[in-house]
Parts: sequence; C-alpha cells; structure tokens
Amino acid sequence: MILFSQYPQHSCSTSGSSLCDAYRWLDSNNGNQYQNKISVIDRWWDRQDYSELWAHLIKRKFDEMKTSHNLVDQDIRVIYSAHSLPESYCFQKGDKYNEEIQGSMERIEKILKDWGLSHEGALAWQSKVGPQRTKWLTPSTPTVIAETKQKAILMVPIAFTTDHIETLDEIDIEFRGYADEVVDYFERVDCFNMEKQFIDLCSRLVIEHIDSEYKSTIRPCCVNCEGTDCAAMRKYFRSSPLHQTA
Repeated sequence: MILFSQYPQHSCSTSGSSLCDAYRWLDSNNGNQYQNKISVIDRWWDRQDYSELWAHLIKRKFDEMKTSHNLVDQDIRVIYSAHSLPESYCFQKGDKYNEEIQGSMERIEKILKDWGLSHEGALAWQSKVGPQRTKWLTPSTPTVIAETKQKAILMVPIAFTTDHIETLDEIDIEFRGYADEVVDYFERVDCFNMEKQFIDLCSRLVIEHIDSEYKSTIRPCCVNCEGTDCAAMRKYFRSSPLHQTA
C-alpha cells in the first residue's frame, strides 16, 4: 500500500498529522504485519513538473484576464496564497513548511518570467484556523489584497491540489469582497482538480516510487519537535524490505 500525500509541501500540522493518524491506527491494529508493506509519497513541491503545471495554469488564466479586460502584464498582481501556521511552528519548532511554500513560489515565478511574463508576484497566508492569540505567518492574504495598487488580482492557491472550502468560499467569496474595494478585476486560478497534467504527474510520482523500491520520502522531525508520535511514525514508514531512507 502507498500513502500518497496530496500536500505538496510538508507540514507537521497537515501531512505530518495525517501520517501520525495512520500510524496510530496501524499501531493499534497489529501494525507489525503491515510495516514492510506500506510506504509514503510525501513532499513533492520541488519537482519541475509540479512547478511547470502551476505555471501553465497561471499563464492560461493570466492571458485570459489580459484579453477579457484589455490589461497588460503590469496591471495584474499575482498573489500566491497558502494556508497559514503559527510562527512558532516554523521559527521555534523548526517546521519547514514556510520555506517550502516560498521555494514553490520562487520556482513558479522563475518559469513565468522565463516565459516572458512581466508582473508582480506576492506571497500571502490565509486560513488562520487555531489559536488566535499567537502570532501567525505574515503577511495575511487580506493585508496583501488591501495593499494592491494594480488594476487586477490573480489568486493562486499554491498549497492546494483540489478546490474545497478554502478556495471556493474563503478566496472566491470572502477575499473577493476585500478585493472589490481596491481592484477592478479579481480572478483565481483553479486548483489542479482533474487536469490531465495533474493526473499524469501523480502517475509519474507513483511509478517513480515503485521503481525506487518503495522508498518513503518523509522529512526528518522538526528540530524542536513536540509531537508524541512523530519520531515513531517516521521510523515506521521509512521501513521497507530493502531500504531505509532519511
């Protein structure tokens, strides 16, 4: 069995939490019999085909906006919006999620610039679900929207692969309301959903995983990990009949 994370960027609060749930269930249900039969595909944000897929979808919507609204490149601000985390997760515990999101944006922007687009790209953080008295990653998506000087905004839900409440409601409805106060046009790039290129990408990931003899690709624990099951989960899923990976 292959557990295939649909979070391209790893965070202990997302893919890490889900894998810990899987580990706890297996561990409480005679998990030793499965230990060498289950592997994990995790953290695939730095693949070139992932970056190119986002770039393709962004350029398609970008060109549509230019044609429909008689805009030039500099009229459109591209805002990459990702699910936020408390700053302590990244800067005290050592979760690398924010760095992987930043790296994803930089790789995509490089491709777009290589293709000749001339626009401003900005990174923002949405969906502060959790403790509200703590400091979260900044800038927030509403803040970045409010500071926009261009005529149009194109939103990119960079941390998601399929549309759901954080895109269909939070971005398309709530953030559109903020944007209506500052820009003339507001659009969002669809998530991958059923795009053929995404299905092909997933197929390649699975085939490569099988060809690697099921090496699990989970990153190490955070430097100051506070999870009770994180280390055990990683040890469990890194086991395979032939290999152990870091």
